[in-house]
Amino acid sequence: MAQTVRLSDALYQAINESRSEDQSFQDVIEEMAIETGVLGDVSTLSELHPSLQSLYGYNDEEIHELLDILRVIYTAEAEAPYDTINFPDYNYESWTLYDLGLRQSSNSQRLTPAGRDVASEAVEQFIETNMDDILDVLDDYNDKILLFFVNYGLNRLGSGHLTTHDSTFSSDRDAPWQTDEITNTYQKFIGDLRELNIAVSVSSTVSYGNIEVFTVLPPEFESFILEQISVDEDEVMRKIEVYKALTDYIKGNVNSRNEMLDQLDSASESDLVEEISRLHEEDLTSKYLEDQPKSPLMVKNIEKTLSQIESNMEAELN
Repeated sequence: MAQTVRLSDALYQAINESRSEDQSFQDVIEEMAIETGVLGDVSTLSELHPSLQSLYGYNDEEIHELLDILRVIYTAEAEAPYDTINFPDYNYESWTLYDLGLRQSSNSQRLTPAGRDVASEAVEQFIETNMDDILDVLDDYNDKILLFFVNYGLNRLGSGHLTTHDSTFSSDRDAPWQTDEITNTYQKFIGDLRELNIAVSVSSTVSYGNIEVFTVLPPEFESFILEQISVDEDEVMRKIEVYKALTDYIKGNVNSRNEMLDQLDSASESDLVEEISRLHEEDLTSKYLEDQPKSPLMVKNIEKTLSQIESNMEAELN
């Protein structure tokens, strides 16, 4: 990617004589560049661009590709160590990022602290530059289901990254959202984020040597997407929690009123009673039996009741 530069015989001889036995020509030239101020520590995105142009001879297209590589490594780092990055498809070995102090080695899966700072700026710049395309994709989904996917379809890590790895949506196979309609919409949503190049797909070896594929999003994307959502988050979460608690009770995953109430966070017992009343009106369950802590409701037809809860869940998210 960098341009080839010819050295005069005199300059070659001078550099050769000045270097120690364990120094390469590149080491000596970089030392000279640092001493003269041509190459300094890169700690911001604004410093990276001129360094790539003046020191490495990168053109605009090459700079764009290197920033993409930086963003992808930054995003995928949340799942490190991983086996491979599946998408986007680049050659991720880069001495340049290492030389500039942004990466721990030329092929490391981890950036340095300075590298993460610069990559975070690059992500924000990418979102701003591609705002229209991103918003066009998000417009395909209503606010309620976007909120559900952020809270249940993605696992929020300590670093702020979002990943499909161990998400509540994927790991809870008994949940009322495990319907064809919601699952297909979720898979389309994750695929759309990958196509936008804001999400990264990685393969990792998990238990028993199995290979699993996860999709990872940078921390900056969560704050962006939540800014686009205008519905009442508590109201949506209350409904979902109630559907989940009722499903767990009917399937025998919880066995008492207290255990069912322990499933609730945003929702309250009155929200639970309201949903049970709806099911009672459909002649699917009894009324809420507040004085029966071990059996707070009687289910007349388990299959039909679970189907109705799933339908209510789909309606809530549509």
